[in-house]
Amino acid sequence: NAGPAQVLRLDPATLAVQARIPLERKGFGVVLDDAHNRLYVGNTVDTSVTVVDTAQNKAIGTVQLMEKKVGKDGKAGYTHDLRELVVDSAANRLYVTGHSGEGSVLFVVDTTTLKLIDTIPGLGKAKAPGLALDAANKRVYTSNLLADLVVVGTDSKKVVAQHKIAAEQPMNIALDPDGKRLFVTDQGS
Repeated sequence: NAGPAQVLRLDPATLAVQARIPLERKGFGVVLDDAHNRLYVGNTVDTSVTVVDTAQNKAIGTVQLMEKKVGKDGKAGYTHDLRELVVDSAANRLYVTGHSGEGSVLFVVDTTTLKLIDTIPGLGKAKAPGLALDAANKRVYTSNLLADLVVVGTDSKKVVAQHKIAAEQPMNIALDPDGKRLFVTDQGS
């Protein structure tokens, strides 16, 4: 019985709602690009990203990351779900994890043209929920639920390393660039 999907813009001091920005698709996961007045909203159910202009407080487009495919059951559906998004504002790139038990991928979107420019495979045959960007070192870090940390080169557009880590089911990733460390939470199921 939830109402229509929307982004709420809040006053940072009072948390009063300043604007309600309607979305055509259900949102899950967001990343803010202040330099370009954009908010990117992942639409996990539709494997797409809604682009919101934060200066105008309105949605200005949708980037479809994949099309539906007919499955073994004869029904059309998306093969990947979305979870996290990170933006490299200086390079005009948006990275989005597309996770699937059949093989997770990293979607790469050009934020100038709002077009999908690459789909990088190799994130593992498990959900790949974690995502962190190290723009200075041209790396995107992802996790998968098989205790893997996968490193993608933003310049090479391919998986450049994969490491087994102590977390059994790594979820969220946070990068500490000063300490050259990654912090990873474990789902622990």
